[in-house]
Amino acid sequence: YTIKDVIDKISSNPICYLTGKKIDLEDGASYHLDHIVPTCKGGTNDLDNLGICIAEANQAKGSLLLEELFELCESILAFRDKNK
Repeated sequence: YTIKDVIDKISSNPICYLTGKKIDLEDGASYHLDHIVPTCKGGTNDLDNLGICIAEANQAKGSLLLEELFELCESILAFRDKNK
């Protein structure tokens, strides 16, 4: 795929597909292209399997599938709420 293909996918005003936060394309260190299905779990490098996200969200997701990430986040929040 080309740079135009990537820009068409993420738009000129992209938001993180995990958090909904706006992404500043001028600050390259603040965002990543994430493998939605990690390659270690059978994901591909196809454009359809890439999502733009803030760096912190991508680092937190690591090699998790989306459902695994959501379950982890729910467990963390449940533990936080239980221990307030």
